[in-house]
Amino acid sequence: MKRLAVLALIFILFLTACQGEAEEEPAEDESTKESEIVEEVAAEVNEEDDIEDAEKVEQSAEVSLGGKVTLTDDAMIVEGESNLPEGTNVQVTRYRSPFTLRHLICVACGSENAKVESDGSFHFEFPPPGESFDQSYIELAIEVKMSMQPEETILLYGEKGEKMEGPFIYPYDQSGETKYKAYAPIYILVGGEETEYLIEAPEYTDPPTDYGEKEVWVDTDVTNDHRYLYVEGKSNLLEGTNVRAVYYSSEKAALPQHWFSSEDNVKRDGTFLLRIPYDSITDVGFIEFSTWGNYSHQDPDETFNVYGEDFAYMEGEQVIENEEGVKGIELKLYPNFPEFDYNLPEDSQITVDGEETKIQLPDHILFDFGESELREEAEAALDDFLGSLEKVEEGTVIQINGHTDNSGSEELNQKLSEERAEAVEVYIQENGGLDHLTFETNGYGLTRPIASNEDEDGRQKNRRVEFVINPNE
Repeated sequence: MKRLAVLALIFILFLTACQGEAEEEPAEDESTKESEIVEEVAAEVNEEDDIEDAEKVEQSAEVSLGGKVTLTDDAMIVEGESNLPEGTNVQVTRYRSPFTLRHLICVACGSENAKVESDGSFHFEFPPPGESFDQSYIELAIEVKMSMQPEETILLYGEKGEKMEGPFIYPYDQSGETKYKAYAPIYILVGGEETEYLIEAPEYTDPPTDYGEKEVWVDTDVTNDHRYLYVEGKSNLLEGTNVRAVYYSSEKAALPQHWFSSEDNVKRDGTFLLRIPYDSITDVGFIEFSTWGNYSHQDPDETFNVYGEDFAYMEGEQVIENEEGVKGIELKLYPNFPEFDYNLPEDSQITVDGEETKIQLPDHILFDFGESELREEAEAALDDFLGSLEKVEEGTVIQINGHTDNSGSEELNQKLSEERAEAVEVYIQENGGLDHLTFETNGYGLTRPIASNEDEDGRQKNRRVEFVINPNE
């Protein structure tokens, strides 16, 4: 608008200057000169605009995202930062079970949209997830797709987002067509200690030198904590190749501990990270890692162009062929768990994090509901377990922690959890013969659930006595 105003001013001044010469110059010449000057000025303005637009496109090709997500008692607040053009639509979608069966946090909770302000900022505010998500992860997916974007944004990034660059950019399949989006996932542990999560760019290394070749390979490293088994991998598989994993308790197990596979897509540098939930470890358990042609690959056109629709072109020592003649990769990975031989009651669970081992005994084995006196049946179960502790190294610290669900008052649950832990310790001291070990008792009441208290299955898991061997804390 400023340039048009300048153009109009020049034109008016030119007309004023030419009035004194009107009698001496033919009207045709005046018109010709005026037209030439206007065209020259307009050409200069247009040329400057073209240069500026070209520079803007070049400078804005790499998408930058930042900011943070803050959790309060009343809200989840997204305060975003970006270099996106003003008016760009940013979308945030909330998902549950982000590492396995990823789906909307609720039926009525679709995606929310906000426009980028002139300073590049954007803002969202959501209600807290609720108690049903306590001690589980949710995902806030921040995305920028080219659908329903203003003209300036599409000019910068292309109708399919193909001009976007930077670490936030990922391919995706929409109705058989490959498009690109800016995507920043924020994984939030509901009820956890963290109240602030940063929006940060992922860091990539160089891709393998044989990236994208038909001769494929996969390297993996398996670790674990009390929540997940982690498969961190590197491969020369194409970016966007979908990989999955589940955990089986044994070779004879017909089903994995969790029915739904954990999923991830191979990143541009060949890396991937799978988080596999597990309930209890066994010394014969294993992770089944796989990728097949019928998985949900991010860029199926490119994937099938290289490997074939049924991975028919795929080769390598790790590639197998199933009964139908379809190729894929399927590996058995064995976690490096510490050796143990605990004689545990049925329904007990063991999880491991480094040197720390947690053994959870359900309270219905030890106590009647709401009581802190050991049941007669509990003594036999405890005797078998305590006998296995005789092999534990001298001086080992073992915590006995009492936990409850959220039924009743906080004060009542705190008292009950303390009394139950103390009742178990008294029995150990009187019958265990474990003087070479150091026992500590704690009562945590309802403050440390391991499942949601919204249903009976979750409440039953939360009512427990927990033995922590070699506690990290």
